[in-house]
Amino acid sequence: QLIEVGEPEICGRLIEKYLFGEGKEHNFEKAKDLILRVKPSQESLLDYAKRYYDIYHDNTKMLSNICYLLKLSFNQNHQKLNEYAVELTKNKAKNNMKIAFSLFSEAYRLGNPYAASSYLYCLLNGKGCRKNIKSGASIYFDCKRKNIDIGRAFVSSARQGIVSKLPNSLTWKMSC
Repeated sequence: QLIEVGEPEICGRLIEKYLFGEGKEHNFEKAKDLILRVKPSQESLLDYAKRYYDIYHDNTKMLSNICYLLKLSFNQNHQKLNEYAVELTKNKAKNNMKIAFSLFSEAYRLGNPYAASSYLYCLLNGKGCRKNIKSGASIYFDCKRKNIDIGRAFVSSARQGIVSKLPNSLTWKMSC
């Protein structure tokens, strides 16, 4: 009954069990259902996301779960999403670019101009995703239409990023 009414302490323990438990105790879908029902604080969500990342970032099957928790914990704040994604690009841990790409994509969708250039860079260079020139061309023209500077990727308030160059290939020209 306490779980049904969303009692925070009881549900918090169950969320922890489902997120970080071993074997059959680990059940991300049940944890997600409880998180959506209880709506823990942003600090708690970010703590869950960071701990989940620490444990599972090497496991490719868990990447979508990590991305989901991070996106949920930043509560559609595109600036914080971009900042966190940029931090991930600094660390060369396995799968960091895949997670960063997902966060750049979300931050771009929410309107972050810095994330737009990073998202475009990833698409054009195959960083964290498969190289996709056609999607890159679409993002490029969307950025041009919105007057977004795409000269630097992985830019945040604390980092200038790297210089980003557009391809010069026939595929790029045809896509444009």
